[in-house]
Amino acid sequence: IDVPFTINTDGTSLTLHEMHIGGHPEWAEGHLVIGSYDKKQVVYDTDKKAIVDALGDGTIFPTPGGDVALSPDGQWLANGARKGPGNTYVFLNRKDGRVVRSETHPIDDWKEGPLRIDPAPAWNRQSNAITFPAVADDAERTRQIFLMSLE
Repeated sequence: IDVPFTINTDGTSLTLHEMHIGGHPEWAEGHLVIGSYDKKQVVYDTDKKAIVDALGDGTIFPTPGGDVALSPDGQWLANGARKGPGNTYVFLNRKDGRVVRSETHPIDDWKEGPLRIDPAPAWNRQSNAITFPAVADDAERTRQIFLMSLE
C-alpha cells in the first residue's frame, strides 16, 4: 500500500497525508516538498497538507515526475528527464522564473535495469553546477560523470 507520510528527522511528528506528491520529491525550505501532481511540478506544504505553489506546466517541465534536485541555496530547481536516446535537464530559477534547458546527453542502451543511467542531477555546494551520468563520446562509449555549469 502506498501511504504518503512525513516524519521529523528525530522520529517525532509522524503525519499521514491524504494527497500523494509523486515523482522523486525533494525537500525545500521549512516543511515544503517539491514533487509532481496532476502533470505539474508543485510545492506541497506538509504542515498545511496542501499544494501551495505550481512551478510550471508541461511546457516548462515535460516530465514533472522526473528526478529533481534543489540547489543548496534553494534558488535553482533542476529536473532531469529521459528524452529519446538520452537525458535532458531543465533548470528553473525560483526567484526570477528564468528557465534554462540543456542539450540531450546520450545514455545509449543503459535505459533500464540495475545499471541504467537515471537523469539524477546532483548540485555542487556553490549552487552553480550539477553532476550527472551519461555516456562519453569516446571510442569505448564509456559511462562517466559529467559536470554542467550554470552561467
